[in-house]
Amino acid sequence: MFGVVGGTFGRRLLANRVGHKEVALKMAITGFLLTLTYDLATNVVFALTISWPMTSFETVMTFLISGISFTVVHEIGNGILFSLRVLPLSSSIERITGRGFRTEVRRRVWNGASSVLG
Repeated sequence: MFGVVGGTFGRRLLANRVGHKEVALKMAITGFLLTLTYDLATNVVFALTISWPMTSFETVMTFLISGISFTVVHEIGNGILFSLRVLPLSSSIERITGRGFRTEVRRRVWNGASSVLG
């Protein structure tokens, strides 16, 4: 999931020339929201499958409420992990492929400088 989100948002963040701190904050928010969506979906589906023939709104709410403590810890933890793993992962990908956040910034600076000079 991290790779899909990073690939999707990475290009947008590079296109907007966003700084490292802003990238980390946006990835933390993204991780939090993705985890919230995942936890809500899994809790609802679990409630539906466990109580299938007699599923009610109260049953679904009971499962959602009973999962709150795990959900909060899971969301906060993933938000922190998403924000902390962006730059190391970006650096590793850059070393392997030769393309990444720093490479793109250098390329843009060089292209801008060469267009001014030439």
